[in-house]
Amino acid sequence: MDIHLNDTFAMIVRDKIIAGDFSDPVEVVEAALAFMDKRDRRLAWLRAEIDKGMKSYEENGGIGWTPELRDRLIEEAIEHARQGKPANDALKIE
Repeated sequence: MDIHLNDTFAMIVRDKIIAGDFSDPVEVVEAALAFMDKRDRRLAWLRAEIDKGMKSYEENGGIGWTPELRDRLIEEAIEHARQGKPANDALKIE
């Protein structure tokens, strides 16, 4: 398969190789595609979670958002971090 890039993207590929991040253009394209695939899977997961939440809200109603609830959730998150409980991998920023 031959891929032709415009000058801007060709320069990015060259810069990545010159910087030593990759050994050839194929590695650059493979890394970019892997990144896009991971992003797409995370977005699909996020959209599914939003759909589940919306469905639950429509079926059961929701809880009111209050400063007290916010504070409780922050405290729970801090305590989980202190205990070394891992965050959901899908929410981690890499």
